[in-house]
Amino acid sequence: MTTRKTTGNVVLWVLQILVVAAFLMVAYSKLSADPDAVGIFDRIGLGRWFMYAVGGIEVAGALGLLVPRLCGTRELLSRKPATVRA
Repeated sequence: MTTRKTTGNVVLWVLQILVVAAFLMVAYSKLSADPDAVGIFDRIGLGRWFMYAVGGIEVAGALGLLVPRLCGTRELLSRKPATVRA
């Protein structure tokens, strides 16, 4: 049973790292002002500022995948739901 848990953890980490790599590659194209990325954001009517913002958010998402403590989901999930008072 311990081998299954270890194998499962390794598989999940490999998948997580692949997703992080994809996030970072796409973010790099936005943050380096790749002509294709600039063209896409110009066509949809949003300026370069939005392209840089999206790139930054993608980098933050990649960091959140690698270091779950940075994204704050632990605190979000551990809070008790608000009660409605009549």
